[in-house]
Amino acid sequence: MLRNFAFILLFFSLGLFVSCDEDDPLTSTENVIIKGGETEKVDDLKIQFTSVLEDSRCPEEGTCTWAGRVIVELVLNQQDTVNLGLGDLSSGVETPYRSSAKYEGYELELLSAEFGAEENQAKTPFYSINLKVTH
Repeated sequence: MLRNFAFILLFFSLGLFVSCDEDDPLTSTENVIIKGGETEKVDDLKIQFTSVLEDSRCPEEGTCTWAGRVIVELVLNQQDTVNLGLGDLSSGVETPYRSSAKYEGYELELLSAEFGAEENQAKTPFYSINLKVTH
């Protein structure tokens, strides 16, 4: 009887240990850096950074009346266009931009958009974006 109790206790303890894994094996997250005009692939998703639609962010040394925003255009799987942004995404537009989007089981979140030197602002080939892609 005691042996059966010990076996049952061990069995349930192992079950708890295995079920306490915090990483969901069905979800993966990857940060991807994509340069302007280039394409990166995450699993079965092709992400092309096609354009900077707007970059009105205040320069580092500037004095501005609003923070501004950056809006980038991505083409997913060579067919669907998604615009993602950072900053003030609701001023001056009827439908606010978003910093993240869902697409075919993936979630994409724009983390940053950098252009290097100030003279490169709003010139797509000089940009690189950092996307968090969750699947």
